[in-house]
Amino acid sequence: MKYKGLDVDLVPGRIQKGYKNYHSLYKSKADTWTQTNIHKHIDIVKNSDRLDEIRAIKIWRKLNDLDFPSIYLELTVIEALRFGLKGQIAKNLVQVFEYLSKDFTSAIVYDPANSANRISDDLNRIEKGLIAKNASETLNQTSWNYVIW
Repeated sequence: MKYKGLDVDLVPGRIQKGYKNYHSLYKSKADTWTQTNIHKHIDIVKNSDRLDEIRAIKIWRKLNDLDFPSIYLELTVIEALRFGLKGQIAKNLVQVFEYLSKDFTSAIVYDPANSANRISDDLNRIEKGLIAKNASETLNQTSWNYVIW
């Protein structure tokens, strides 16, 4: 949704009775609920030292009109850069696009707050393939102006 000119992700959820940090979130594609800890997700992303890369990939996602849920995207960027150097955004983005184009479709991503949740199941093979295809095409661009601006 748009709020004060910004795109904001909203996920219907409710606090688990007796647990202030655990929530049941509605997954519209699967028409089901899942339990997770949003605060843990926020802490993992905030402490990842990958916020610039995550923001850039979110811009790329928007520009390419890709269905790529935020927590799935964030955990994927963090994993793609597990051995990447900090502060080298351009180099790191190339590394993320390489990961997306080669390893993403087969990678299994679990919810760090609930290992029963396979976040990678939130997208089907075709949706993952579209992300991989766009990442591969992005690697062939000659300038960042064609990628995130």
